[in-house]
Amino acid sequence: MVRITKNQSVTMDSLRGISAIIVMFAHVFQLYLAPLNSKAFYYVGLISQSSVMLFFILSGILIGVSVQNNMSRNFGKLNYADYFKHRFIRIYPPLVFALILTAIMSFIVTYVLMDESGFKSPHVFAKNYSFIFNPMEYISTLTFTNNFTANQIASNAVLWSLPFEVWFYVLAAVIMTRNLISILLAFSFILLLQDVNIKTLFYASIWFTSFFASFIVFDKNKNNNLYRILHAALIFMFAYFVYQNNFSLIKPNHSLNLYCSIGVVMIFFVCYAIRMNISLNLFEKSSEFSYTLYLTHFPILFFVMYLSWYFDLKGLYSVVILSILAPILCILFAKFSASFCENKRWVSDLVGVKMSEVKDGITERF
Repeated sequence: MVRITKNQSVTMDSLRGISAIIVMFAHVFQLYLAPLNSKAFYYVGLISQSSVMLFFILSGILIGVSVQNNMSRNFGKLNYADYFKHRFIRIYPPLVFALILTAIMSFIVTYVLMDESGFKSPHVFAKNYSFIFNPMEYISTLTFTNNFTANQIASNAVLWSLPFEVWFYVLAAVIMTRNLISILLAFSFILLLQDVNIKTLFYASIWFTSFFASFIVFDKNKNNNLYRILHAALIFMFAYFVYQNNFSLIKPNHSLNLYCSIGVVMIFFVCYAIRMNISLNLFEKSSEFSYTLYLTHFPILFFVMYLSWYFDLKGLYSVVILSILAPILCILFAKFSASFCENKRWVSDLVGVKMSEVKDGITERF
């Protein structure tokens, strides 16, 4: 059984909260400030993508911990019913809530404020966003196929990352059967998804490296040989991604190889912090609503942007004030909403899972 120390918990909670806040402020810049300073847009986007990469890393590590604890409780075998119930409890309530919020805003824009166009974004930095309601986009999001069917909800730009994580959860469970045929099928499925969405293999390399790293960094025996193997693997991955990025860590256009090279570096430092039991206490409490903040901030920011154009608040002072007030609104809304849609007791009662089963340490928070 993996027992996460207080320092490790504080560090990972802080990183998760900080990542969500950074992504939110990156979207504040994209929607409100990018037209004022277009040159900074690339660097803000790079920071935002790096924060999403950190989400993948923390997800892989924490799911690895959850799997280890699950197997410890079940005599070395993964209890799949328990595993997927935990994933359902964590993923679906905030997601459904965010979709309801997004749909309500689409309804207000289209039918209350009578904008039949759905308010297509007015500037080039957000040109693909609108409040047009398409039921198929919502169905694709709920079934986690939106990244593989091109049915992305146009008023919530963050939902693209969820299908990757959810399918990685499923494939991790398949791999943990420790059956050669099942493992080969899992990797074959990843390659199949790669054909549909080229990002799959890139993000899978980061997520699964983090997943398997959790078995090393939380090892009670602190096997230094395994840790050296992990270091060697990270060095090889970093060299590969930098090579594929033409030996450049800064390019005029975004690159998956660039994101993954940054991701590998972050895996190293996160694993080092865990192994050395380092405490990073920075906005730790924000982790209590970070998932809800991640899912709900964009439609709120986009809706505020629409209202500013609807009421002709386009001046510099209006933009600056909105850039300050809108993220505060997002944080307060997420904090309130998370009190019920991330409430483990309420959700576990709803789906029939006992609280004693939900509290396996890290799963309670992730």
